[in-house]
Amino acid sequence: SRGINAEYGGYMTMITKNNEETMRFTNDIADLTWRKENASSTAQKWESLWTHIQNTAARNVLLLGRVKMATENVYVQIRRQRGVQPKEILSIDEQLKKIKTYILDLTDIIEESEKQQEERAKANMGVFERLVN
Repeated sequence: SRGINAEYGGYMTMITKNNEETMRFTNDIADLTWRKENASSTAQKWESLWTHIQNTAARNVLLLGRVKMATENVYVQIRRQRGVQPKEILSIDEQLKKIKTYILDLTDIIEESEKQQEERAKANMGVFERLVN
């Protein structure tokens, strides 16, 4: 009976240790599962951000292409209006400088024209006043 009780006690100790070890493994699995889900969530956030960056870059590349085409079209139109065929296509920076110069020249012409119109209007007003008096 003593031997059976000792065996039974050893058996119960072994079952208890086995249960504790099973609980530890279950806790480890739960912890690892949580860490995996957390890592998956973080990875998904970074993938989403990367996709957003790629989409933004693609939109900006398309926009840049449109701006370059529009700049070249304006440059070619200005050259044609001045009666000069563009010999070679300049860089965008050079085209923009030429466009800016053209706009500044036109602005100067408009301002000078407006001054001349004002002077003519004043001169005409003086003539009109002399006729009335």
